[in-house]
Amino acid sequence: MNFPVTEFRWMAAAPALGALQAVFEVAAHFAVGGSLFMVLLEHRAHRTGDQALLSFLQDWSRMFLLMSMILGIGLGTGLWTVLAVAQPDAAHALLRIFLWVWGVMSILGILLAAATLLHYSGWGVLPPRHHLALGWIIVVSAWLGLFAVNGVLAFMETPGQWMTTGHFIDGFFNETFNPSMLVQAGASLGTAGLFSLVAGCAAEAGRLRGVLVRTASRFVLAGFALLPAGVAWHAATLSPAARQLLTGAPGIGPVLFYGGLAAAVTVFAFALTGPFSRPEGCTRSFALLLLTLGLGAAVAAGFQREVVRSPHVITGYLYVNGLDPRALPALERRGVLASARYAAVRSLGADPDRAGRELFRLECAACHTVGGFRSIRQAVQGWEPDALDRQLGRLDRLRGSMPPFAGTAGERRALARWLAALPAR
Repeated sequence: MNFPVTEFRWMAAAPALGALQAVFEVAAHFAVGGSLFMVLLEHRAHRTGDQALLSFLQDWSRMFLLMSMILGIGLGTGLWTVLAVAQPDAAHALLRIFLWVWGVMSILGILLAAATLLHYSGWGVLPPRHHLALGWIIVVSAWLGLFAVNGVLAFMETPGQWMTTGHFIDGFFNETFNPSMLVQAGASLGTAGLFSLVAGCAAEAGRLRGVLVRTASRFVLAGFALLPAGVAWHAATLSPAARQLLTGAPGIGPVLFYGGLAAAVTVFAFALTGPFSRPEGCTRSFALLLLTLGLGAAVAAGFQREVVRSPHVITGYLYVNGLDPRALPALERRGVLASARYAAVRSLGADPDRAGRELFRLECAACHTVGGFRSIRQAVQGWEPDALDRQLGRLDRLRGSMPPFAGTAGERRALARWLAALPAR
């Protein structure tokens, strides 16, 4: 807790970041898989002299430009901005641990943006060989960026040996790196295939429609074969306690795990028996249905990471509220108010009510609001201070997705009294 805490009135930081990340991952997956789809079809079009396919790809490159640059880069920048404001301890830790990764990713992002702009503006201007070279630069940059991001996301879930060695390699190539990479690759190929399937099914009947639907179906089948395989492999690499959170504990974990698997298998089966086997019978409404199911499966796979590492930002290293688990004994002796560098109240003093409000801001506001989404007011209505005090003393045992209370017994009682005194509205 070395940074100022920003409290949002209607939406807490953790759910806001989760929603923003889900949308960003859809755009990122499309950029990675869509680049390969675009370049492979351009190779085919130049080889066969298919002008109708080249015309389609020119339009496709416009959508790719919008999705990968405006939506993807814009959301990525927004995601980091919100993280830096809402969870500065997490942003500082990730920047410090993976400084060189972020540097490489910045270079790849610039390269991807430049190549995408030149590729889009080069239709009919550049020789085919040079235009295809730009396309392959986009593909390589996008997939290398996915490789780098996967290492960071997997580290946040399973830092593994890094916790004892502190070595970069141990953190980046951690226990869940390989299965997570398989999930990311599957989501990228599958998402690109589903978006292109919608576009292909909307094309006029003929040779172009058949090429687009059949190629898109291959991407869908490859993606939604890799995605459930990666999800199952990922679950097998987790510790028994983490696997239980995902597959057997009450809550959202099993819904995401089994629901995501079911959606992925359904998309694979429908794509195999529908567009792939009978491309001429594919309709846009059916493609939109598959897109909805497929995006649901991809988003569910992404949110499984949140379930497994909750209530941490980095498992075993940093809680979602910015507290270091290893610092809990010291905080119990000294107190959170005296230890938090930017606390507005430094001690219980003569105003325990104000201290209780500050303790809520420091320890709870990352996931809860007072009266907005995840309202703490609704959760504690009717509770007595003594009962709340007891609950606060065993939060991590009663609710596995919540960090333990950090601080002295007096601070815990002050927070309990403040919570119990919240008005009903």
